[in-house]
Amino acid sequence: MINNEILINKIFDSFMVDHKNLNCMNKKIEHVNYNRIIDIPSNWKLLKIGEADIFFTNGNYSSKYPKTSEFVLKGIPFIQAKNIKNLTIVENGMNYITEEKHQSLMKGHLKENDVLIVIRGSIGLCALVSKKFDNSNLNSQLIVLRSNPKVIHPKFLLYQIASKFVQEQFASFTTGSAIKQLSETNLKKCYLIIPPLDEQYLIVEKIEKCLELVRKKECNDKKKEQLKFILKQKLLDDAVHGRLTNNETNTFNAKIKKIDNNMFALLSNWNWTKLKNVCKRIYAGGDKPEFFSLYKTDELSIPVVANGILNDGIIGYTNIPKETEISITVSGRGTIGHPVIRDYPFSPAVRLLVLKPNDKIDIYYLKIILESMLLYGRGTSIKQLTIPMIKEKEIPLPSMEEQKKIVHLVKISVEMIEQL
Repeated sequence: MINNEILINKIFDSFMVDHKNLNCMNKKIEHVNYNRIIDIPSNWKLLKIGEADIFFTNGNYSSKYPKTSEFVLKGIPFIQAKNIKNLTIVENGMNYITEEKHQSLMKGHLKENDVLIVIRGSIGLCALVSKKFDNSNLNSQLIVLRSNPKVIHPKFLLYQIASKFVQEQFASFTTGSAIKQLSETNLKKCYLIIPPLDEQYLIVEKIEKCLELVRKKECNDKKKEQLKFILKQKLLDDAVHGRLTNNETNTFNAKIKKIDNNMFALLSNWNWTKLKNVCKRIYAGGDKPEFFSLYKTDELSIPVVANGILNDGIIGYTNIPKETEISITVSGRGTIGHPVIRDYPFSPAVRLLVLKPNDKIDIYYLKIILESMLLYGRGTSIKQLTIPMIKEKEIPLPSMEEQKKIVHLVKISVEMIEQL
């Protein structure tokens, strides 16, 4: 995902560069923990937020603050920091208050185009109040900035607040360790760069166009990843059903089984067998080794592998491997069913399942089987995979020659899918 803050900063910088041939002024900004000299065009202003034409209010209601029992399932939105995402207000996790309670909290009545800023917790998160949330209310984590639109464009204010220039100033004034806080007094000491109104409109227009392009790209990227996933699913399904290598001489016979509530028919020269019959050993990792380090050293260089996808499941290092033969590990917890071929010595831990194939099955074909029949056919209700659950699993087994053909076809097909 493209960082909106980076994009906004680049656009602001481009407008500053456009003025490089004009007369520029050196402005010095000095805070307790923040010092900077900036060049701004002579017709732009550098103002403290508290000195700008902005009205402030917040959600500090003291004894009137809504009690848990006063929240209702439907009513006036009571916006919190968790409802601010990507410069907008989202309804996910929204609390609501009654109209009566709303009327007792007058100072927190929001108007369209107000800018909300988080001043407690996730300092600096900000959003623009859309028409949908006009006349909503807010909690004590937030402060409201309501600019005079004849002087400061509301969206320009939002994008400036989201910029690195302002966010760094917020950070310099933030206090607290357990819960970060930015007081209203200190927020007002932070500076804004204010160009003429017509240039504000130009900057906002450029940012909006760029953000829209970013949204379209991210949407297209998401659709592309979904398509890749579907194609890989279909590829794996075709592989284990023999459709990748099927020819006129291979006809289906009566080798039909019910697998994961689906009828599964085999080609005439394929057989059903159980996972335990194609593995020399199936076992699970135990506790972390006695000698263990999060970091690789000369003495502790053997990967300790557990359930998970991050860092290929490697959680640290030890001195002696528990497994030295090429094997497949399968996550039994967390991201259930994720298979990885381990062609190096390692030590499995935390109930990670280990499958050591015998000479009846190609290890890469075994991985295809696990991905297609175990990973995608397990059902969402399963909280973990255990050895008894997988060792009796029946799988389709072609000849070794055909296994290798399937592996080759899957490999080149996946490469083509990834290039989409």
